[in-house]
Amino acid sequence: MSDLQCPATIILVPPAETAEMAERLRRRGIARVHASPDAGQPGRQLADALGVGLARFDGDVDGLADMHRGETVVVLDNGRPGTVELTIDNDGRRQVPWPPDASAERAG
Repeated sequence: MSDLQCPATIILVPPAETAEMAERLRRRGIARVHASPDAGQPGRQLADALGVGLARFDGDVDGLADMHRGETVVVLDNGRPGTVELTIDNDGRRQVPWPPDASAERAG
């Protein structure tokens, strides 16, 4: 049986990578930027660049997914080793490198 609810898409980004990601993120129609307490300044800069609001990220990815069904949001978290796209719905989670061509860029 398939999930009737729209998935939430969460792009998890280390704060150090925000400057290089802003243009690509702009094309994704980001609804909001969430930042861990230690990533507030990069979070504010990215939210301003994208023209969206900034909210605090408390580490609860599942709660964030529930709040943003059908939307794409960015989470800045210093605990991330690299950027990934996480899609969450009632059927589960799917995680892929982001941007989608990131693995090809690293290999080349």
